[in-house]
Amino acid sequence: MQRDWTQNGVGLKLLVGVMTVLLVAGLVLLVVGLARTAGDMARGGEAATALAGFPDVVLQLPAGARVVETSAAGRLYYVRAEDDAGRGVVFVVDTETGRLVGRIRLAPAP
Repeated sequence: MQRDWTQNGVGLKLLVGVMTVLLVAGLVLLVVGLARTAGDMARGGEAATALAGFPDVVLQLPAGARVVETSAAGRLYYVRAEDDAGRGVVFVVDTETGRLVGRIRLAPAP
């Protein structure tokens, strides 16, 4: 009578051994991935690095103006504000020096 592979202890031990190796390898990859992600978060990623030495900056908004939108690109930070009449201005700030680089006044086309 021929024995089934489940009755053969060697085959079963080999199968359990291979699955154990695969499980351990997966756990190692998981721990390495988590450690790498935690390290990136601890360093703050690119955004925090770009603003690391950012000094205090006070933007003088026109009377009655409110901030509508902010965005960043490279080392420049943009603040868009509008007054009660809907006229807008964009302030451009250098994130490394904190200096106001310029203002862009937004006006309707004539």
